Amino acid sequence: MLIFQGFLYAIIGYIIGGILFSLIIGKVFLKVDIRVQGSGNAGATNLGRIAGAKRGGTFAIIGGTLDLAKGFIAIFINALLFRYAFNNDGNEFASWIIYLPIITSTAGHCAPITYIFYLLKTHSFLVARSKGGGKGVSTFGGSFFAISPIIAVCLFLIWLIIKKTTRITSVASIIIALISPYFILIPIPLLGYLTNNEAIGATGNVPGIANFFNANNLYIWVIIIMTIIAGLYVIVRHYSNIVRLIKGTENKSVKKSKVPAGK
Repeated sequence: MLIFQGFLYAIIGYIIGGILFSLIIGKVFLKVDIRVQGSGNAGATNLGRIAGAKRGGTFAIIGGTLDLAKGFIAIFINALLFRYAFNNDGNEFASWIIYLPIITSTAGHCAPITYIFYLLKTHSFLVARSKGGGKGVSTFGGSFFAISPIIAVCLFLIWLIIKKTTRITSVASIIIALISPYFILIPIPLLGYLTNNEAIGATGNVPGIANFFNANNLYIWVIIIMTIIAGLYVIVRHYSNIVRLIKGTENKSVKKSKVPAGK
């Protein structure tokens, strides 16, 4: 039963992650396939870029928020199944597997089923790329709202500060993917609140780093490993951005110039 649950939780994450909201918004409101324009990325940043200067910010925020929601919703659905659909009484080990969408929803956003289908059909990454997804940052970040809203808000503020400072979205995203697993080491009471599991801190008894090697904290280590795997995947998806950063050719967001009144 536990293996079945893990498989089900992972699939739910992948399916929800594979809903490309930015692509849908682009087709419905802009009448374009954002995978063949701009950067070719089916994410909120490219959606905003294609929408143009006037509407770009709004479109990017809407697309990014919906992508972020996917990471939370997948784990939330799993938590409901964990509580009401399966008999997990006394089985604390089962409580951590609801977090598998940390990996699978991010993977679903980056490589949805259409991408996998075309890759298997054509055996060509170039052809399959036109059916690919985004880079997974928002969906990965959304999963942290299911781990701990406090951590999620902290990471978002850090991302926002870095983006505003550097004016380079990819730099902020890569740094967040690198540092996010470390935030789970912080003793925050809301950690594991969806499962109501004492082992991962639902009662506020969250272990500090000094007690982290206690056997009872295996669950937290598993979640950390999941965030590391998903974070590395996000970084790999930014390979082209990293190359451009090294070359100094990565795009920067344009600062809005203040136009004096009456001009």
